[in-house]
Amino acid sequence: MKYNVNRRNFGLGFSSTAMVLLALVLTPTPCVSAEPERNRALKVRLITEYTDNSRQEADPLGVEEFEISPALDLKYAYDNSKVNANLKYTFEHKKYSKKTLDDRSDVLGGGEARFTLVGQSLFWTAYHNRSRLRIDSQKANAQANQTERQLFQTGPALRLNFEGDRTLDFNLSYIDSSFSRDVTNESKQGRFEFDYRQPLNVNSSIGVS
Repeated sequence: MKYNVNRRNFGLGFSSTAMVLLALVLTPTPCVSAEPERNRALKVRLITEYTDNSRQEADPLGVEEFEISPALDLKYAYDNSKVNANLKYTFEHKKYSKKTLDDRSDVLGGGEARFTLVGQSLFWTAYHNRSRLRIDSQKANAQANQTERQLFQTGPALRLNFEGDRTLDFNLSYIDSSFSRDVTNESKQGRFEFDYRQPLNVNSSIGVS
C-alpha cells in the first residue's frame, strides 16, 4: 500500500492530492508454464485518488473528486522456432464519482511478433502500440488535453548469412499512425531499411545501415 501527498500552489489557490494504491497479484510474476518458451503474468490493480482540483485548472475553484481506477495488466511472451511474440497491455477503467470528468476505459500498451517463414532467412514482423499523449505541452495533463495514439507497423524481413558470421538484413514496412482527436499529423507510409554487419572480433563488429 502506498500513500502520497502532492501539493500545488497557484497564487492564493491551494490544491492537494492523495493517492492510495492497492495491488492484488492473481498470478505470480513471472509465471512460467510447463513449456519454457511461454511466459505470462496477470496483475489486478485498484487505484483510488482524491483531489480538490479535478480539472487541474490554474485557478482551482474547489472542485473535489474521488476517482476509482481498476486495472488489469497482462504480459505474455512466446518463443519457438516459428514465432517470437511479446505482449504488454493494460486494461483500465476510470470512474469519477462526482462526474467532474467523463468516465472512460482505456487499452494501453504494445505488442510485437516475428514469424519465421523460411528457415532463418525470411520473416514477417508486426508491431502495435496504443498510448495516451498530451496535445498541448503548455497545458495541464488533464482529460480535455489528451489524445489516444495508435501505431501499427508490419512487413517482411530478409536476412542473408555469409561466411564469418556476416549478415545483411532487408526490411520493408507499412506504418500507420493515427490519433483520436485534435492532432493532424496522422500518416501512412512505407519504409525500406537495410543493415550490414561485419564482425571484427569476439566482442565487436562494424555495420552500415
